[in-house]
Amino acid sequence: MNLKKHCSLNDTISFLEMINACVCCDNHKDLYQIVDKLKTLTHSVCAILTYSEYMAVLNGSTAEIHSANFGFPEDFLRRYFAKKLFKNDIPVMAFSKTFELQNWRECNNIYNEGKQNRIDEELKAYGIRDGWVYGVRDFTRTKLTTISIGSGIIDATDRTKAIIRMITPHIAEAYNRVRKVENLQQYHLTKREVEVLNWLKEGKTSWEISRILKISQRSVNFHIDNAKNKLNSTNRTQAVAVALGAELITL
Repeated sequence: MNLKKHCSLNDTISFLEMINACVCCDNHKDLYQIVDKLKTLTHSVCAILTYSEYMAVLNGSTAEIHSANFGFPEDFLRRYFAKKLFKNDIPVMAFSKTFELQNWRECNNIYNEGKQNRIDEELKAYGIRDGWVYGVRDFTRTKLTTISIGSGIIDATDRTKAIIRMITPHIAEAYNRVRKVENLQQYHLTKREVEVLNWLKEGKTSWEISRILKISQRSVNFHIDNAKNKLNSTNRTQAVAVALGAELITL
């Protein structure tokens, strides 16, 4: 990506400021400010979707999906989830296979014989006629975070493509970090309790964890019991499973 060729010096400064803001972002207020800058740069509205098991979506199975909306019609998004329209979201499916920037209309031409799908038809009623999809997948290659950027008249210039490719992965990571912080606040887990759960996930015993963390075995068991209670779990295995599901710890 040749930023110097497609973007101005002011654009580049904006990119660096946004990337730095993404690195420091740990709350929704800051995230909204970052996304607002992206919307200004691309003259669009945005929505973020995180598929915890995106391969399940590709296979038509049930998958855990989280979302954040930054301008898409709320009633459309309610139908999107209630009627499981995400199972036929062609640009998202195309991105999940290629991990390349996807244009909505181009995807319809390639994968849907040039026809609009139901999602496009519904959005058209709100004046959103075209857009882009880009994002990231996590290191386990199971979780996909996409950012859909829509507008009435899409800007298909190389500048806009460069902006989306440069910024959206950082916004996606910031969004996932904000969600994790919120989950920690919801369950009120301490840093030590998260550490202990991470080692339990690795199959370590209380004694082994005590050696690793250089604390007493009694303290380890104390933190485990606290974590179990906060996660409403009856045993260690269930506590780890709940923590993984809430993304408090990762594989």
